[in-house]
Amino acid sequence: MTLRLPFRTRISDAATIANHFSAIKSMSGDFVQSGPREEKSGGRFFLQCPGKLRFDYAGKSGISLIADGKSVEIYNERLKTSHLDSLSKTPLKLLLDDKVEFSGSRLKSVKDDGAQVVTIKLADKSVFGNSNITMVFDRKSLDLRRWSLTDERG
Repeated sequence: MTLRLPFRTRISDAATIANHFSAIKSMSGDFVQSGPREEKSGGRFFLQCPGKLRFDYAGKSGISLIADGKSVEIYNERLKTSHLDSLSKTPLKLLLDDKVEFSGSRLKSVKDDGAQVVTIKLADKSVFGNSNITMVFDRKSLDLRRWSLTDERG
């Protein structure tokens, strides 16, 4: 069951969460990634705002995803290959800005279950195409619990 709050309350919750998230300048932890065919991989992540993010995948994949503030590189140590994109063209930019904003036309939805979590979906079709980012925050601590990036292929 999803609790429907007045839009003004939901926007206010989104602004409170954005302010809290903007105040966090670094974090690290373990991650588990689910792919489109339910495949799982994991490793460690490191975030330093503004602009820097690193995912080091565990196991023999040798894959790292690195954002340096200007670009995002997916590097495969095993194959010695890399793919480079501009950070500003990815939804990760919305998480890595110095001042995170969950408002305006980029704010697509705010769902509050009334008990445990608030889910915020952001997108900007003019910049990211059909890509979007959905973030789930703990309702009490405002901690980011998980996020999901969806690229233009779904």
